[in-house]
Amino acid sequence: MRARYGIATAVQLDVPAVSHKSMLVMIHRIEESEQVTVLNFSGEPVSGTILSPHLVPGSAVTDLLTGAVTDEVDDLHCLHIELGPYDGRALLLRHTA
Repeated sequence: MRARYGIATAVQLDVPAVSHKSMLVMIHRIEESEQVTVLNFSGEPVSGTILSPHLVPGSAVTDLLTGAVTDEVDDLHCLHIELGPYDGRALLLRHTA
């Protein structure tokens, strides 16, 4: 996944504040898209909203592991996420024209 999407050479854009202390969110630029890594370091499920000016409204959110489109960035530059215990997601945001 790292090589296929160029994650190793990505440029970090943001590490936004999160509502749960066990969450870590990192936003990177890869080519013409954003890549979002979300991690839960807790033994409990967590949910929250990621807010960043680097999240482009209307972007389709694709899970890099499964290839499934899971969500869309809303007009307020937000993305909702739910993670299980010790879970993580690598997401790709594709801008729509």
